[in-house]
Amino acid sequence: NGPFGGGFALPLPHVRKTGGQARSGTAGRLTRHGDGYVLTTRSGTRHFLGPADGDGWYLDRTEDALGATATFGWAHHSGQAYLARVAYGPYEVDFAYEPRPDVLRWGRGGTLVTTALRC
Repeated sequence: NGPFGGGFALPLPHVRKTGGQARSGTAGRLTRHGDGYVLTTRSGTRHFLGPADGDGWYLDRTEDALGATATFGWAHHSGQAYLARVAYGPYEVDFAYEPRPDVLRWGRGGTLVTTALRC
């Protein structure tokens, strides 16, 4: 039950600090890249994550093995990251959020995270 409501999820690669180490939510080889990370999958897709925001690094750009690129923009509210924009070639999708009636709160890494918006 996240920003897209109960039963809906948009699983995007990200990295969280866990026990002092970076851990990815997606299978692949994780390497340091500047102030972020690159997650490379078996198919050759590269996910660029970063720079860091609070407890993690979020997807900034994805490049497939043929060079096609998608970029991702994020909005942050009360410790929660919300996907704000995706651009792929000539296409762009902007996500609009509204206050949700059932605000969710929990702790993550010693920080209170509030999911107060829904798409």
